[in-house]
Amino acid sequence: PLGLTLSPDFSNVYVANAQSGTISIIDTASQTVVETLSVNPGGRLNSVAVSSEGTTLYATDAKSGNVEVFHLPDGRKITTIPVRLFPQRMAFSKDQARLYVVNRASNNVSVIDTGTHTLLKNIAVNERPYAIVMAPETNLAYVTSSQTHSITIIDTDHQKALETVVLNTMSRLTNAAMSPDGRYLYICDAVSNSIVVVDTTTKTLVRTLNAAKFETSDLEFSPTDLALSHDDKLLYAVGRTGYISVIDIERDTVLVSHEVGQDLRNIVLTTDGTAYISSFGTNSVSVVQ
Repeated sequence: PLGLTLSPDFSNVYVANAQSGTISIIDTASQTVVETLSVNPGGRLNSVAVSSEGTTLYATDAKSGNVEVFHLPDGRKITTIPVRLFPQRMAFSKDQARLYVVNRASNNVSVIDTGTHTLLKNIAVNERPYAIVMAPETNLAYVTSSQTHSITIIDTDHQKALETVVLNTMSRLTNAAMSPDGRYLYICDAVSNSIVVVDTTTKTLVRTLNAAKFETSDLEFSPTDLALSHDDKLLYAVGRTGYISVIDIERDTVLVSHEVGQDLRNIVLTTDGTAYISSFGTNSVSVVQ
């Protein structure tokens, strides 16, 4: 299991299973897998996204270079959209009319029309892009680069890259989350035990949040994904070590770290504080309250 996402009503979790080329559907009431969709047995599924009305599911297949589209809830396949090399994370525009797909190996972002399910354009970004985050109040999208410790800013109205912001620290930027007001971008740094915080108004790195709290000091957290609590006061970070950390953002303090699996990759959070975490090392999804 790699990428995962929640249905809009939080009734289901959709999990992209990389090596089996399937999508597991978990019922959040019973905490059981209720259905498995076969996408591509020879593929490598990286991420999943569900439309705001909950009727369309998108999955990136890194091996084939496609985005696979399914109708929900029946799981009927709608179409296949070829994009570019090694498609990874995705994000919808605010009006859901466009889906932006990060192509890690071709250094660009594909723009898909969600009405016609066609590829509109490829936007060049910095080397080895990893994740994309939409600003809540503007027409901007932020794409992290795992190769060049930089962020490419995209104008989603005109479908073009505006500028690249290089951080003044050596880092490997991967998954990211944004504060609800769009002021701060929180990004996993895969080469350290930290979350870097970027002020989107000044376009500078303003803080570094420690993500590790262990009884032994020889463990490296290596954060892979993160999620904000719904009151925006806590940051939940998961890492390859198998731990989830709860960070008090205002006090810059790790409140607790728990081992919940092995090689954790992605996390989603419901409004009641339940976290679903893909545990790549155990072929499972960990559920944490």
